[in-house]
Amino acid sequence: MFSCNQENIKKPNKLIEEEMMIDIIYDISILEAINSVNPGKLDEYQIDSRQYIFKKYKIDSIQFAENSAYYASDLKKFKKMYEKVENRIVENKKLADCLRIKTKK
Repeated sequence: MFSCNQENIKKPNKLIEEEMMIDIIYDISILEAINSVNPGKLDEYQIDSRQYIFKKYKIDSIQFAENSAYYASDLKKFKKMYEKVENRIVENKKLADCLRIKTKK
């Protein structure tokens, strides 16, 4: 018999703490937004998004992939993590808009 539930993913040997994983997802989102809004800008500054993330958080691609699969296996937790990322983006956008208004005065 097969279960309707997704198979449990084994906890990675090198677990990235949840808050750090949220930071990583946030940074990836910002880098993707930069690339989407202004293609080539990261290349102009010779920034490789993946390598930037790996170096900043001292992780490698395998560790990131294993942890992504692990956190994604719990959809409720994963959704909450993405909600935190989204809230952080909204708050930082408000701050940036506020600063932009102040500098125009």
